[in-house]
Amino acid sequence: MWTDEDRDKAIWHAKYKAERCSGCGTHPDEWNPNKGGDRQAYGAVEERCAGCAALEQHQEALSSRAKEDRVRGVRVVLRPRAEIERRVAAERAKSANPVERRLA
Repeated sequence: MWTDEDRDKAIWHAKYKAERCSGCGTHPDEWNPNKGGDRQAYGAVEERCAGCAALEQHQEALSSRAKEDRVRGVRVVLRPRAEIERRVAAERAKSANPVERRLA
């Protein structure tokens, strides 16, 4: 059971999170000196993420496909390498088994 104080804190927290910028993730108060923030609270820097690079590279490859070969609703996601290898092996085994191919 929640106390009134706990409920108020939860409501405040949800409201605070909802006010965060969806682009950069900061809250307006973090930039506002009148609310304890600082106009120089953050600085923009470049960071490279290998996962984002892999996603971007694959998305570019999909985009370069001929228009008739493109499929709508496809999105590129990261999966652990072991999972990808299991899926590939399962597909190979399925295509190698003529009985399974007829049942599919």
